Amino acid sequence: MIQLQIEGGTPMELQIGKYTARISVLPPIHPKFRITPEPAAPNSTDGEEEQIEAEPISGFTCIIGYTSGGGEVSERLITCRSLRAHGTGLTIGAICHAAKGFRAFRVDRISAVSDPHTGEVIGDGSYFSRFAVKSSDKARAPSGGWGLTPSRMRTLVAGLNVLSFIARCDGYWHALEDEPLANFIERLWMRKDWEGQPPVAAILDHAKRLAPDSSIFFASLETIFGSRSSTRLLISSVRELIEADGIIQDQETNWVLAMQQHQEEYYARKGLLGSI
Repeated sequence: MIQLQIEGGTPMELQIGKYTARISVLPPIHPKFRITPEPAAPNSTDGEEEQIEAEPISGFTCIIGYTSGGGEVSERLITCRSLRAHGTGLTIGAICHAAKGFRAFRVDRISAVSDPHTGEVIGDGSYFSRFAVKSSDKARAPSGGWGLTPSRMRTLVAGLNVLSFIARCDGYWHALEDEPLANFIERLWMRKDWEGQPPVAAILDHAKRLAPDSSIFFASLETIFGSRSSTRLLISSVRELIEADGIIQDQETNWVLAMQQHQEEYYARKGLLGSI
């Protein structure tokens, strides 16, 4: 069993409920955006999404310009969950922070995708094509995720979501925490012997647009725990991350303990206890 030893910091006695502690620390929102809270529709059938799995699109947070079926134009802050085929196009499943719930958005109705922190427009609906995974989805929108296959992109983004969650759990992404994430990207690329050089700057920009909640955090851990080498690398990267600013916060300690507990539960389910 891989253990992450932490020196300093005081573990809280708070027991984190994995499926109820749905915290998500969003990046600061650029003042140019005006996100108006949306009242919940009576008898809405949108509800909560299906069981969450780690996907390349998981945790990606952005502002979209969206036109509804009725022609209403709005700006919405969303944290993405899934990308699925819809007729001849694609649909994004996401948490809409204005509606405070799960919503589905047709990619062909998205006019703009913007970085919520900088306000930069980074694309239109076609931007999401890089996150397509299934062959049926890719036929509708060719994938282009940093030159990686869908399985490799899933592994990379899972690690980024875990590290992004730990970086943001104290409420602030410190500049000193950039280096541990860049190191994770480079080391994962090298250990997996992936072709070419990693576009570290572009991937780090993506990592800063991630705002995973605890459900994405745990789903991403399960993706990483499936590989011994990925698990070892993530453990060392988490250690490097929480020590980067010289202060280990209680929130960081608490979530690392939850991470260790989930690792033990995962190995127990898979019959792998004591094998690493």
